[in-house]
Amino acid sequence: MRQILTLFAVSILALSACRKKGNNGGGNQVAAPVITIQTQLSTDTICGEEEDNVLKVSVRDTLRVRFSLKGDVELSQYKIDVHENQPCHHHGEMPPADEHFWHVSKVVNLSGTHYEGEEIFVFEDGLTLGNYHLMIKLIDKNGNEAPETELNVVLLD
Repeated sequence: MRQILTLFAVSILALSACRKKGNNGGGNQVAAPVITIQTQLSTDTICGEEEDNVLKVSVRDTLRVRFSLKGDVELSQYKIDVHENQPCHHHGEMPPADEHFWHVSKVVNLSGTHYEGEEIFVFEDGLTLGNYHLMIKLIDKNGNEAPETELNVVLLD
C-alpha cells in the first residue's frame, strides 16, 4: 500500500511539473496582444454573407486604415497582408496570383506596449476591381499572437 501511495505522489508531482507555464516564464499566462481598428467600417453583403468589417474605396482614392495595437508585454511586429477575395475564396483556397490584383505584404517591427498606426494605400492603374482581404497580424516579444483581424475591402471604379 505504501508503494502505491508513493507512486501516486510521484505521479502527481510529475504531472504538475509538466503543466504549461505562461510565456512570461512564470505561472501566469500573459494575455494576447490586441488589435483595434479605428477606421470607420460599414456593413455590407460580401460573397453572400453580411459582414460588418467592410471598407469601400474607389480605385482613384486613397485608403487609410487607422489602428491601435496594445499588449501586456513589449510588442514585436505587425504584418499587413492584402490579397484578392475573388471569386469569394476561403483561406487555404487561394486563387492563382494575377499581376492585376492588388497585393501587399508588409512587416513592421515595433517596440513598447502600445502603438498607434496608420497604413495608407494608393492604388495603381489597372487593378482588378472587386473584393479583397486586408489582414492584420500582431505578435509580442514573447510570441503571443493577437487574433488575426480581417477587413473586407471593396475596390470600386
